[in-house]
Amino acid sequence: MKTFENAKVGDKVWYVAKGWGKIKLVDGYNCQYPIIVAFNNNTESFTFEGKNWISDEYPTLFWEEQKLDHNTKRKVEIDWLKVPMNTPVIVGNDYYKRFFLCYLPNATYSFVCFSDENNQFNAKGTCSWSDCKIDPCVEIKEEWLKQ
Repeated sequence: MKTFENAKVGDKVWYVAKGWGKIKLVDGYNCQYPIIVAFNNNTESFTFEGKNWISDEYPTLFWEEQKLDHNTKRKVEIDWLKVPMNTPVIVGNDYYKRFFLCYLPNATYSFVCFSDENNQFNAKGTCSWSDCKIDPCVEIKEEWLKQ
């Protein structure tokens, strides 16, 4: 990924939220947001990584225009009865990594998970959750999807 350490005043950049702008200032003293970009009626500041907020997971400032295709990623709906045991999952408001044990469709806390892989043989590390999603590192298989 191209970063902005070598950015200069006057360089054209593209921001996801506002389109094309020009770098107005590169502030070597502002460690968090050293890139200041002018857009039509206002300015925005960015990190050298192109993030508008340090906490952003992905950059939003680029050297070239980004074409956003909102139709390429379809929302997948998982049939949890088809997800295999030991599948890595994220539970608890995207906070805890666990391993899927089973799905109880009529329970308040439908997702039963365990904290260590292959721990399904020891109920000590098992807990139920109301929310669950497949870990992003796992490739979702077609057979896990609702028809």
